[in-house]
Amino acid sequence: MDAIESEYEVGRANSVEAARGVLEASQVGCVVVDGAGSDDALSRLVASAERTKVLAVVGDDDATARLRTGANDVLPRDGGDDAVAVARNRIAEALTWQQTTERVSLASKSRDALVSEASVPVLLIAQDGRIIEATEGAAEYLGRDSAEDLVGMEMPSVVHEDDRERALERFERVIEDLDAVPEAELRLSKPNGGTVYAAVSTSPAYHDGELVAQAVARDVTDRYDPVQALTGKDAVVPSALNVLQDVLFVIDADGELRFWNDALCETTGYDDAEIAAMDPDGFFPEDDAEAAIESLKAVFEEGVGTLEAPLLRKDGESVPCEFRGRAVENEAGDVVGIVGLGRDVRERKRREQALRTLNTVGTELKDCETPTAAAERTVAVATEVLDMEFCDVSLIDDAGTHLEVAAATEALDEDATMRMDVEEGVAGLTFRSGRSFLVDDLDEFDEVEPKGEFHSLVSVPVGEYGVFQAVAEAAGAFDETDLELVELLAGHCETALDRIEREATLRDRTASLQAQNERLDEFASVVSHDLRNPLTLLQAELEMAEETGAPESFDRVRDAIVRMDDLIEDLLSLARAGEGVAETELVSVESAAVQCWGTVSATGGTLNVDSSPTVEADPTRLRQLLENLFRNSVEHGQIDDGDVTVTVGSLPKDAGFFVADDGVGIPEGERDRVFESGYTTAQDGTGFGLRIVEDVADAHGWCVSVTESDAGGARFEIRTD
Repeated sequence: MDAIESEYEVGRANSVEAARGVLEASQVGCVVVDGAGSDDALSRLVASAERTKVLAVVGDDDATARLRTGANDVLPRDGGDDAVAVARNRIAEALTWQQTTERVSLASKSRDALVSEASVPVLLIAQDGRIIEATEGAAEYLGRDSAEDLVGMEMPSVVHEDDRERALERFERVIEDLDAVPEAELRLSKPNGGTVYAAVSTSPAYHDGELVAQAVARDVTDRYDPVQALTGKDAVVPSALNVLQDVLFVIDADGELRFWNDALCETTGYDDAEIAAMDPDGFFPEDDAEAAIESLKAVFEEGVGTLEAPLLRKDGESVPCEFRGRAVENEAGDVVGIVGLGRDVRERKRREQALRTLNTVGTELKDCETPTAAAERTVAVATEVLDMEFCDVSLIDDAGTHLEVAAATEALDEDATMRMDVEEGVAGLTFRSGRSFLVDDLDEFDEVEPKGEFHSLVSVPVGEYGVFQAVAEAAGAFDETDLELVELLAGHCETALDRIEREATLRDRTASLQAQNERLDEFASVVSHDLRNPLTLLQAELEMAEETGAPESFDRVRDAIVRMDDLIEDLLSLARAGEGVAETELVSVESAAVQCWGTVSATGGTLNVDSSPTVEADPTRLRQLLENLFRNSVEHGQIDDGDVTVTVGSLPKDAGFFVADDGVGIPEGERDRVFESGYTTAQDGTGFGLRIVEDVADAHGWCVSVTESDAGGARFEIRTD
């Protein structure tokens, strides 16, 4: 042993009791026992050396006995240099172990000081199974108010009863084998009966010099309890769900509301604390609460469910909502809760109600007989059903160049209902493109100039007839639903205008056919009566002329032929007078009157033009009208074969002109008959002249009437508006 004593500081004791005294008073790295002391004495010495290895010097036959007494290792008593080398190595190993143990002990003390403040769930468990230290993270994880609440508890009490046996087996391995055990998943219990799932790592450690088991937990609840994973305070998902406009909530298997997003507070008016104290049925009116609870039960049983019920606000008002729920299962397939979504359906209800009402509008518009009436009904519906305070319907004019307001709400002032060129503004763009426009801010819309008090706009084409527009003072006042409903309303208006136009065309066509039938009747009457008379006379006179050769017979033949020629010419004129007007232009009545007077002046009379309006007319047809009026005055108005003065002038108040004479006039009782075919006061008249006048006027859309002139003669007034 001399070689070893030269390397280390060595002290000697002559008995076990003396050695134990040295161990208590000094820090000893290794104890070497040489002697034949009793096994009991050696055992007492080993027990005293808590952190010191004891090496026994033995001979060839007592090594096993010494190890049984608790010695950590043996040294050979004899063996020369080899024995010294073995002793040197084993003593060095013992000293290294002692130094490592001291470092571990110091590290444990430092760690113990930090354990209580750590946020990670950590428990230190003594060899008897008691929890002697816990982190604040463990307390929070296990549902305790503080870490002190865990100290002193038996470790198995925080483990789910089904996992306690496995937890104890792992604990014993750590304490007995001084070895860390692999991570294992255990269910841990909370005081309220809740359960969390943890992956627990357990390893040996020292606390105040005592060997303990250190258990570190990692939460894996999300794999086993999705409800807990979703509603945990550190979960990312709840924060993300607060951006939803729809209400989202989570109810656990016990019917407790575990999570809700901000939308529930915003919709109901309750704050988080108030909601936390409420039962699920408290969010519904009394009449709907039972149905809501039954719907929740159905989701637990069937996996999915829907419910449409009003959500009761704190202020007592109800918000129509549609709820959809889906059961949440863990990995084992057990239903652990419900995730539900509640959607505010007020807008949908408004849309459905509006659609139902608008579907009746088509029927109402069937009663409208004019485009203006259809436009007025459309504006009324937009106001009453769609709550549009400022709206109008503009229809294209006959020229196709301007949109004219046919109906508007009273709230719109005159500037907002002005006549507009189709090449200008949003209305013009809507009409030209046939597209709808939804504008949130008119100040940023290039087509609006200048900018006004209105900021929001809905502009929708009404087919080829015009445009519907609604405006609002606030920006963003209209949405896609409003646009959809307005387009539907505009479609009903377009259908009504189509029908009105078709019916007007049909009426015009019917009137035209009726007029043609009347003319056919007139022609048949002329052919059967008026032409037959001269033909009969012509035949008789020709027979007389053949027998007698008297000149008077030939004169009467010629008169009959002239009469027939006049009738045929008037019939052709009457037929042409009933035709429509193809093209018109601005024509001076004075110029047309002068031209026509030349064809009738040979019979005598004077033309006087007081004033000369300009009218939109077919020049040829206008002259035909004037010629017949002039001929009527000259041929039928003369008094005692004197000349007749015919005056042409403008009507003083109405658009149009008059033709008057100073002749015999037309008796008041006969004025309603003068425009009938065949009516004449002349013996040789055909009775078609004034009928032709009326037909020409009708073809232009004018109105003709007869009265007495200032001179007592006949006065014909033609109104062109």
